[in-house]
Amino acid sequence: MLLNLVSNLVVQTVSTLQNNATADIRISSDGCFLYGSNHGHDSIVIYSVDSANGILEIVGYESTRGGHLCNFSLSQDNRFIPCC
Repeated sequence: MLLNLVSNLVVQTVSTLQNNATADIRISSDGCFLYGSNHGHDSIVIYSVDSANGILEIVGYESTRGGHLCNFSLSQDNRFIPCC
């Protein structure tokens, strides 16, 4: 859910996948991308962030190539996503 902190109104609600739990979210250091873990799907969902209004648009999914994803991080240069 994207919330406008000034008006306290919901701007956008997005789903990563149906019947899925998102355990963690991160935003890139430049603010252009938002990432979310898909716990049951063992993937990372990737959204682009519109710099004018903050609206998210899905870019795609990246497999974690492992099971039971709970947490992830972004490297300082945003080139790598360590997962556990």
